[in-house]
Amino acid sequence: MEEEHNWSIILRNSLPVAAIMAFVFFTDIRTGLKWLILILALITTYLMVYFQSRKKHNIFTAVAIVLLVSLVVHGLRNLGLL
Repeated sequence: MEEEHNWSIILRNSLPVAAIMAFVFFTDIRTGLKWLILILALITTYLMVYFQSRKKHNIFTAVAIVLLVSLVVHGLRNLGLL
């Protein structure tokens, strides 16, 4: 049985955090601080989605969006494309 994602909860919580993380990874702050902020952002996203929808697939998808955006910006910044 395929489960439905609640995209309004996922996007409402993960996109603002992902935008903040994109800005953090775009700036020139220390590398260790960037990764610490990423961990805190992932925990924050997890908790926000968990308290609104206790379904595992919604939580995983929201956290994956934040992680994916952060790593894409980090990779583009390292390659010199941003």
